Amino acid sequence: MDSPAVEIAEYIAAAGIGAGEFGGNAEWSTHATREPISPSNVLTVYDAPGSDPLVVDGADLQQPAIQVRARSADYEAAFAIQGEVYELLQQPQAAEDSTPLERDIGAGRYVAINLVGAIMPIGRDDNDRHLVVANYRVIRQPLEGS
Repeated sequence: MDSPAVEIAEYIAAAGIGAGEFGGNAEWSTHATREPISPSNVLTVYDAPGSDPLVVDGADLQQPAIQVRARSADYEAAFAIQGEVYELLQQPQAAEDSTPLERDIGAGRYVAINLVGAIMPIGRDDNDRHLVVANYRVIRQPLEGS
């Protein structure tokens, strides 16, 4: 099974959030597992400890977690882009517009992606740029053939 951080980072970029670019050096490009030194404004998705796998109705469900980190010279911009990521991942409008919560992303079917806690600032980096994070709990199962 592939890294949830890589799959979600590619999904965020493909959705057009920020630069809509995975990797590279454009402002608000999206990265996975390693934050680049530049540009100043980036999104980086990290794998995080999750919960033990479940078996429900014979389906193997993994419960990884991810952290999405926005780094920016502009505090409000970091929060704003985290809000865009939240709308994409959590889909708070799904019940109102009948959007299915399950999505195939990379090698997995993402049954749910839920924000844990709140979007929070965690200080600044060595170059005085703001760091704002959001942690998500994921329920995911491998696609057939993965």
